[in-house]
Amino acid sequence: MGRVSLQDKRREEITMAFYEVAKEVGLENATIAKVADKMKISKGLVMHYFATKESLIFALNDEILNRYLNFVVSDKYLNISTQKELENYIRSLFSREWNHYIDDGVFYSFYAMIYQNEKIRANYRNFLLEIRNGIYTILTNSHQQGIIKNADITKTANILYALIDGAYFQLGSHINNEVSYLEESQLFIDHALSLLEFSELS
Repeated sequence: MGRVSLQDKRREEITMAFYEVAKEVGLENATIAKVADKMKISKGLVMHYFATKESLIFALNDEILNRYLNFVVSDKYLNISTQKELENYIRSLFSREWNHYIDDGVFYSFYAMIYQNEKIRANYRNFLLEIRNGIYTILTNSHQQGIIKNADITKTANILYALIDGAYFQLGSHINNEVSYLEESQLFIDHALSLLEFSELS
């Protein structure tokens, strides 16, 4: 693996500072000047790496989507070998873990932008494809391991993704109430597991 260049590291630091500012004041109110204040560096230095707020938005959009992708399609789930491991994967998709990866306010600010910005819309389309492909890969591996016997893995993966996407929004309204969150998430988990036809020997 190649070494990360100083320029790439600095760009990542600025992008994450922009993320923190967006969490604090909202994406629409985040500015290059506020990022510079956050980092205690000059506005000119920020603009050396990101000449406009738009360029920062595109960089953060990539970061947010990658975080979501790495949560839903983590490498640790690519070698599932038992029914219990697959069930744990499904449960993780509806757990509170996702809130540690992505701030809801920032995520939904970007979601709104897919209707306004073609580049962000294209990124989101590609992201959805990667998510579905990742879930498909996990289910296909589980099928090959004899854990599930679903005949149409593509259909199952698409329905599971739609359930995850809807749950992300729904569960967000319960994030500060653990009891209602657990009750609501269990409904999604039970339905997601019902989509899988587990083999009797798994």
